[in-house]
Amino acid sequence: MLIEKNVLLQNNLVELETLASLIEAFAEQAAIDLKTQFQLNLALDELFTNIVKYGYNDNDLHQIEITLKYAKPILSIKLVDDGKAFDPTQRNKPELTATIEERNIGGLGIHFVATVMDTMEYCRLDNYNHLLLEKKVI
Repeated sequence: MLIEKNVLLQNNLVELETLASLIEAFAEQAAIDLKTQFQLNLALDELFTNIVKYGYNDNDLHQIEITLKYAKPILSIKLVDDGKAFDPTQRNKPELTATIEERNIGGLGIHFVATVMDTMEYCRLDNYNHLLLEKKVI
């Protein structure tokens, strides 16, 4: 059985409430465990925030499309935005053993996303970023 939810959000951080509500409703309908729901919420919060904060050079309204699908046991998440091209799969892994003073700013959020998801694929099509994440839910 396929469970799917789709939402278009504006590039505004106030939309994080809408995103959290979407995730909660989706997880309840799909009977996804709380740990996975928490990971999903943190991952999408991080990715959405990055798109809003760093993806646009203007003050115009843009739409970010988020699709959640669950066909047991695979949970897939797709984000599509028209922001600047950015491939999170090509980011350098952060230096986790360095002290806080020695670390470069940034990168931990994307590292977290890559850690909790099984796959993360990116492509740029027709001036849109497409990020696909998948996780096997046990």
